[in-house]
Amino acid sequence: MLSGPRRSLLIADDVGLEKTIEAGICLLELIARGVGKRILLVVPPGLIPQWIDEMNDKFGLEFRSIENSSALDRAQPDLSDGLQPWAYFDRVITSTEYLKRRDVHAAALAHPWDAVVVDEAHYLAESGISANPYSTARTRLGPRLRESTRALILLTATSHNRAPRAQPYLCQYWSYSKAT
Repeated sequence: MLSGPRRSLLIADDVGLEKTIEAGICLLELIARGVGKRILLVVPPGLIPQWIDEMNDKFGLEFRSIENSSALDRAQPDLSDGLQPWAYFDRVITSTEYLKRRDVHAAALAHPWDAVVVDEAHYLAESGISANPYSTARTRLGPRLRESTRALILLTATSHNRAPRAQPYLCQYWSYSKAT
């Protein structure tokens, strides 16, 4: 995870085994090595407050929440004309549901991130049955996230038990990176 130009980690532990803490430790190490300035957290909407608290309380890391259009509008007055919040703020947390929109991820991923953490990453996998899988907006988001970062950390408690097809699908994100 910590060496090489393309850093990737899939943490597939059971519920309650502190994947958030593991991700925070990885982020601190990337920061200490000078390769973790711009960090994007992508989490389910209901987990945003928990992630903000955990990152701040346990690691001293503060994140700007841009979880929906209203939050994006609230962030804009803090910036000079022409600056985009996604480019200006170095540590941002957003929801998977908001980021999956094409216009949103086009803006959010226009500038590379040093690290991207995706919680509940199994939702990036294809849906449907093995014989008839289909892509969703979340599925299409996965490759965009990989392309936009040097370090991708995927967290899931489901890939190895309730969604067995998810783990191989998530592992494909380790195979390429266009971030510089």
